[in-house]
Amino acid sequence: MPAPRLPQVDESALSADSRAAWHEVRTRFLFTSAHVADAHERLSALSSRLHSRGLALNVDIAARAASMQAFLDDSVALIGALNFEQAGQALVRAAYQRERLTDVIGR
Repeated sequence: MPAPRLPQVDESALSADSRAAWHEVRTRFLFTSAHVADAHERLSALSSRLHSRGLALNVDIAARAASMQAFLDDSVALIGALNFEQAGQALVRAAYQRERLTDVIGR
């Protein structure tokens, strides 16, 4: 699954507080999206190994992965709407779902 792209933000139109929030959420997005992409790669590899044995990923694991991606996608939409606070919250939730997958895919 391709990682969502970080929306372009016109920093010149932002207040000083909004600019600081944008910088923070941009940094968090880059970090979180990289971890989400890594999780998807690891889940894909695991799924392939399981499929070769006639097995499939646990439904709960697949749901966590879908939730992780949905929160990341939400953050993109919220950044595009210049709602940096809620975008940051969506990124925290995406990271939390990624963390819940570590017992399956490792760090």
